[in-house]
Amino acid sequence: GITIQSLIIPNNHYNINEYNNSVSIGVDIGTTSVIIGNYTDFDLTESNYTSSEFISAFSTLTNSIGTTGITPSLDSKSGIMTYSCSDPFAFDITKKQKFMGLSEGVHEASLDSGIYRLIGDRIVDFSGSNFIDVELSGIQLYSSNTKNSNRELLIRVYNQSEFGHYQSYELGNFTSMKINNKVDFDHNISFRLRDENGDYFRTGGSEWSITLLL
Repeated sequence: GITIQSLIIPNNHYNINEYNNSVSIGVDIGTTSVIIGNYTDFDLTESNYTSSEFISAFSTLTNSIGTTGITPSLDSKSGIMTYSCSDPFAFDITKKQKFMGLSEGVHEASLDSGIYRLIGDRIVDFSGSNFIDVELSGIQLYSSNTKNSNRELLIRVYNQSEFGHYQSYELGNFTSMKINNKVDFDHNISFRLRDENGDYFRTGGSEWSITLLL
């Protein structure tokens, strides 16, 4: 069988990164629910944002829209974000953009006392990836990825450390798994880290390590 003796991963994966930093915004839209204008991608700088840092960055990023840009404001009690602008606008949100506080799909602002407002329908989430998948190719595990039905998933660990810190796991955290094929060390055996969306988990240049017992 096979088991994991140790696993050490740095939590350096930005909550706003290359996979979710591009926000699609529609401007020059009609007064109905049908978007008749064009969408433009506005790219936030990749980083690990707090809610206040995001509000400031998003306001600056969109200052060319309308007379004041699109201004987010967060209700600290409810966790709901409201976006306001002098002109009509809409967002096309992906499931990876949980920091926006909006569900996946198109959201159009409504006119309210002379200002167009869009109220979030989800609680904003700046926690980043909730878990990390460690994938293994070259060794087929009988219990988990026979015929690759589990897509080479070796182990899933939930993020328990603050950004910029390491999280470590030892032998007692894991159980033994049965190998379904003969291990040939002359062929390629590789590992990958992925975030909760299936994208590569970035370690920011820091090393991560895994030790297996066969």
